[in-house]
Amino acid sequence: MSEQAVGRWLLAVVAVVTSLLLPPAVAAQAVDDRLADLRTTARVEQALGGHDELRAFDYALRVEAGVLTLGGALPSEVLRQEALALASATRGVGQVIDSLIVPVDSTLVADPVVVADASPDLAAPDT
Repeated sequence: MSEQAVGRWLLAVVAVVTSLLLPPAVAAQAVDDRLADLRTTARVEQALGGHDELRAFDYALRVEAGVLTLGGALPSEVLRQEALALASATRGVGQVIDSLIVPVDSTLVADPVVVADASPDLAAPDT
């Protein structure tokens, strides 16, 4: 079963359970809200997938009441900022919680340097 089919099936189950547990008006609103969040999730996936560099990475997306939690690992701060900008500009996103990770590039971190104290009393004796 495809991921979309599973999503539709789960949404149908949620709709049935919600309609049994809540008054009809509240149940209908809850289903409408969840559908809006699913549409927003699809729009964010489409925006990230349409970007030449960002499409190559996997993301963890969760939208609840218009609040997007965006997670995953990106190789640079520039790409992180681009992903956040695309996500926040997406219709239906009211707020973005940034859970993206940019690993520290070990080639950019200098090895510690030990600087010797050059005071005269510690200098090597003249021979």
